[in-house]
Amino acid sequence: MAQQRLSMRKIRQILRLYHEHGLSRRQIAASIGVSRSAIAECLRRAAACELGWPLPAELDEAALQARLYPQPARPAAYPLPDFARVHAELARKGVTRWLLWQEYKAAHPAGLQYTAFCGHYRRWLADQDVVLRRSLERALGTELGACANRVAQPGSSRRARHRIHAVSSMKKRTTYLTFTAGIQ
Repeated sequence: MAQQRLSMRKIRQILRLYHEHGLSRRQIAASIGVSRSAIAECLRRAAACELGWPLPAELDEAALQARLYPQPARPAAYPLPDFARVHAELARKGVTRWLLWQEYKAAHPAGLQYTAFCGHYRRWLADQDVVLRRSLERALGTELGACANRVAQPGSSRRARHRIHAVSSMKKRTTYLTFTAGIQ
C-alpha cells in the first residue's frame, strides 16, 4: 500500500528537528509519531531539492510541496477519434471496429492501440443516452418509454446496466432488449 504524504507542517518539523536540533531519525519518528521510513523519505526528498533549515522565507506550503513532490511528466495525449462517426460507420454493413481502427491508426500513427480504441469506444457508448423509438414500442406492443424514464434519472452520475423484457402481443413471441444507460 502506498504511503500517504506527510503534511507540510510535519515536513517542516522533521527538517527543523534534524537540522537545527541534530536529532536522529529514530528520535524524530518517536517525537512526531511518524515512521522512520517516512522520515528517511522526507529527508531524502529535501536533500535532492537542496533544502535545509531554516527554509527560505518565500517558500510557502504550496511551493514547498511543489519542490518536494513534483508532478510527474504526463505522457502525450493521444488524439481520440470521433466516436459519433465511428458509431455511425459501424451501422453500415461490412464495417468493423478493426477496419475503423486501421483507418484511425493510418491517420494517427502514434494513436491508440486496438484494445484501448475499443475500450474508449465502449465507454463513449455507455455515456450515450438511450433512445427508444415509438415505432419499436408499437411493434412490440408494449410501453417501453415509461420503463426507460424510471431507469434514467437526470442529475445522477451513476451508470447502470438494465435489461428490459418486452412481450409482443401481435406476434406472440418474446423479445429481449438489452441496453446500457449512461446517465449524466
